[in-house]
Amino acid sequence: MKCKSCKNKLINKLKKDGMKNNEKSKRLESNYPTVEEVNSNNGPFSKNVYAKGLLGYGWKLSIPNDRKLYYSINYNNLTDTSYDGYEFITPKNGLKDDIINFFNDLSKIINIEFIESQAETLNDLYNEATLLISFSDDSKSDLDGSYGYAYLPLANQLNSPDLVGIVWINHGSKFKLEDWSPGSYNWITIVHEVGHALGLKHPHDSYSDYYPTFPEVSEYNPYADLGKNKENMHPLTVMGYTDLESPYVPKNKNGSGWCKGFGTIDIYVLQLLYGKSDKNTGDTIYTIPTLNDDSIFWEAIWDTSGNDTITGENHTDALVIDLRSATIKNNKKFAGSKLTTSKKILNESQTGNKFFGFTIAKSVNIENAIGGNGNDKILGNKSNNQITSTAGNDLINGFKGYDTVIINDIFDNFIIRKKSKKLTVLKRRGKGGRRVKIKNCEKIIFTDREYII
Repeated sequence: MKCKSCKNKLINKLKKDGMKNNEKSKRLESNYPTVEEVNSNNGPFSKNVYAKGLLGYGWKLSIPNDRKLYYSINYNNLTDTSYDGYEFITPKNGLKDDIINFFNDLSKIINIEFIESQAETLNDLYNEATLLISFSDDSKSDLDGSYGYAYLPLANQLNSPDLVGIVWINHGSKFKLEDWSPGSYNWITIVHEVGHALGLKHPHDSYSDYYPTFPEVSEYNPYADLGKNKENMHPLTVMGYTDLESPYVPKNKNGSGWCKGFGTIDIYVLQLLYGKSDKNTGDTIYTIPTLNDDSIFWEAIWDTSGNDTITGENHTDALVIDLRSATIKNNKKFAGSKLTTSKKILNESQTGNKFFGFTIAKSVNIENAIGGNGNDKILGNKSNNQITSTAGNDLINGFKGYDTVIINDIFDNFIIRKKSKKLTVLKRRGKGGRRVKIKNCEKIIFTDREYII
């Protein structure tokens, strides 16, 4: 992805007389952590290399009275047809609704209420909206071959506070990509640029010792350097340029299987800037996409309560379902994030242009897992997990907590062997019967009885 984030080439073009902040404007002041805050031993950004590596600048929101941030999606729905030489073009049908859904989902992750502006002119819109997302293309503007660009919320950026929060997306025909649905290569341009407008920088950019790159990520090789612990990649962050280098996403831009929203590292830093939302409640079922689904993607789960489940029961491929949440700890592979996906994708042997999976954001607790029809590996967490072995030769590890395994079959159809204090093996009777290896679990529930391990 080529992105013109925070460049100054277009400053003069983006200024417009009469579009300045005024007393009635709903545009917010921008703010950024000081060097002292970043370097403080007690500060949230002080010791975490990923927080420092993505930290840009944040919007100053009133706490707790007003957590609202207005945004606009601009094309030819306005009375104005262009903006200082940048001609608006209409995005693909359905894309505006997808962006609205994206902001609604983001309100369930960070402590901001995103509200769509209803202004009809650029002047009114600019005085109301903080984030301005516009569509054009190279033939109607000077996007200079970029997929998009954005300006971070830095009030004194090049003495041009009017620029902050502006996002342009190249929606032209140059790139020959028709798919703009969530999970597509085009879609991640939008998520990436909104990340900048909310205050995230590239993990390969270094502004000073206080705003470094990710560990061992080179500023001079941004398109290929995944970092010391393979953290500079999808599905962990959407803010880098290694979109085609990650082994867990398609190698072809026409594929589907990039991130639907922000990755686990992005969410961690955005929550440091804006706080955590507690809106994603209830008993939620997260269904692992299949290759037959029209739109598939990676998704980072943020969930605050309820009795929640990740299920792969419609899968025939062997899966890895990992209920452990990301730690975002320094010097850990994937920044301590765990991947739930097919074994082929995890083993880097997936072919084709469709990839999928879940990660779980830091501090999230998912209680239950349901396996598919393949030979799955299902890993619990510190909670009391309920894990269903649907079919196949599954390996289950409950880790800590009081964990229960569900077998949708009668007790007498299995031979139970305790290999050790922590390992129990179920063997279904008959030639070629499936085997289920169970570690660190306390109970098995069959359809007709329970068995205490």
